Amino acid sequence: MAEVEVRLDSLRTAAADIQQASRAIIEALDAVQAEVTALYALGLPAGGVGVFSASYAANAGLIQEWPFKLARFSTNLEQAADDIQQAISQSARPIAPLVLPFIPESVPLALWGHGFEFQSKTRPAAMIVDVNTGVMVMAAPMPLGSYMSVINQPLYDELQNDQRDLSNNQLLVSILTQTKETRLQDLTALKNNLLSYDPKTDLQHTPRVQALETEIQSYDQQIATAQQHIKQQQASIAALTARLDRVKPGAGADVQLIQGLEGGQTNQWVKANTQDCVNYIATRVPIPDGLARDAYLWNDQATKMTQYGMTTGNVPLVGSVLVMEKAHSYADHVYGHVMLVQRVDSDGAVWITDNNHPSVAVKLSDLTKETSGANLSYLYLPWFTKG
Repeated sequence: MAEVEVRLDSLRTAAADIQQASRAIIEALDAVQAEVTALYALGLPAGGVGVFSASYAANAGLIQEWPFKLARFSTNLEQAADDIQQAISQSARPIAPLVLPFIPESVPLALWGHGFEFQSKTRPAAMIVDVNTGVMVMAAPMPLGSYMSVINQPLYDELQNDQRDLSNNQLLVSILTQTKETRLQDLTALKNNLLSYDPKTDLQHTPRVQALETEIQSYDQQIATAQQHIKQQQASIAALTARLDRVKPGAGADVQLIQGLEGGQTNQWVKANTQDCVNYIATRVPIPDGLARDAYLWNDQATKMTQYGMTTGNVPLVGSVLVMEKAHSYADHVYGHVMLVQRVDSDGAVWITDNNHPSVAVKLSDLTKETSGANLSYLYLPWFTKG
């Protein structure tokens, strides 16, 4: 218990240091503002130093927010320490769910105990522990149909219907082919019998021969029709399977966890401690707690959280999260950006909403020319994304 109290004291000391740093930043910003104002008063044109003037004008408002973010974080950090202290001292009192302090988007990994290590963009395979040997092994892919969200169930039903129809048509072709072969044998035997009785028999005008040939032609037509249906059904099944495979939970997924998110909501503390584009997604899509990091890190987090079965790809799907890297021309160059895909047209046009366009979907190509490539991908949530 003494060690916990020491840690809490360190937490409060850190909060006080952050508060002091916030005040120092305010003083420094005031000094910069005074210098800039003095330069303008001396006659320096507002755009006199080109890109530097433009950059200052564009970022002045944002810079002014920094100390307020730090001050808010410091206050919440101290409040969290007080709440923990109170919970320890009043053991009989139920402990309320912990609301983490507000975390500026630029530093969540450090404050959540992950450090500022390099964030690799690789996609390692999901690993699980073999219950028999205790050795880490690669998780087997989830079979299609092991989990199907309500939104994708009609698509899966359509796939199953097509598979049944395909099986029936394949059986029909087999039966028709066998029957045709039998009738061909009958026709050959009939012709041989007729010719053995009278070598001059006109086979083309013999009614029994004509009837068998007409029957065989009918089988050919039925087989051709069934084979055409088979090709169409195989193409439909391939397309439906590809669509459903994209939203199928990835290897190592826990179906019960995924089912718990479907139709649910993001935890309140996540909503309360995120902002901008991350908050927009969190308040509209049920996401697991650990996903809400800086926007450009969402794919990395999804890869680490294999139990939720999230996967990524370059095909836009309704209900997928569009993740922009920091290097994307439209994204914030510190945090990246995330958007929610609302519609995909037949010509491939993608319509999105985000914190800047929260109500009415806008076409992605109207916002940026960089609509594909290495700086943009789609995150598929099995419980929310539509195949």
